[in-house]
Amino acid sequence: MHNWVYSLGLIYPVILLRNISEINIVVEKLKYDKNILLVLDASLINEAQQLSHFCQYIKKVIVVGKAYTPRQQIQFIFDGACGYSEK
Repeated sequence: MHNWVYSLGLIYPVILLRNISEINIVVEKLKYDKNILLVLDASLINEAQQLSHFCQYIKKVIVVGKAYTPRQQIQFIFDGACGYSEK
């Protein structure tokens, strides 16, 4: 995840959040801001609706995970993410 922060920090403001509650607070404050990119650790997603909720308000969501199956990766896209990346 640190590589994402380092690379994207030159282009986007970076905020590191540790859990879904923190993400929900930030999403509520920043929703509909077209300049937001959410890089979301897949391990934080407990329910499919969580990812869909974030993608409803933030148009650029990338899910980062470890050893998810191709089917799971595609499901992230169907749920609204722009992409998936291995950690």
